[in-house]
Amino acid sequence: MVPALYLGWIIALIPMYGLQMITAFLLSIVLRANCLVAMGLQWITNPFTIPFIMVAQYEIGDYIIVNFFNANANVGNQLLEKLRNTTFETLLSDLWSSISDWNVIIHLISATLLGGFIIAIIGALLSHLGYVIYIKRFKTK
Repeated sequence: MVPALYLGWIIALIPMYGLQMITAFLLSIVLRANCLVAMGLQWITNPFTIPFIMVAQYEIGDYIIVNFFNANANVGNQLLEKLRNTTFETLLSDLWSSISDWNVIIHLISATLLGGFIIAIIGALLSHLGYVIYIKRFKTK
């Protein structure tokens, strides 16, 4: 059960939507984790929650990268400024067509992944703690 909690949380917050259930299933078999728990945790990221989760992931990852790794704080601001001045489609085409914006793309991806990993570990630790408390309280003798 415990490996399924950690596996499920980490996979749920990796931005590979559409492949999460398959990945959770296959990894739970390899790691001998509870398939239903690992796959059920994938529903944390659903169409209603994903915008908020992605923003939180980016903000947490950006904060850590800028403050602890001395990265350029203007990268996130450049992205927001471009988004304010253009449409989303124009922003994506500009980012992919221009080599000078690779720093922005790398920063965006790394901040999102780092923030997601941090949220996943915290969620898994809290779930683990709740599971241990539940087992101790309701364990039959």
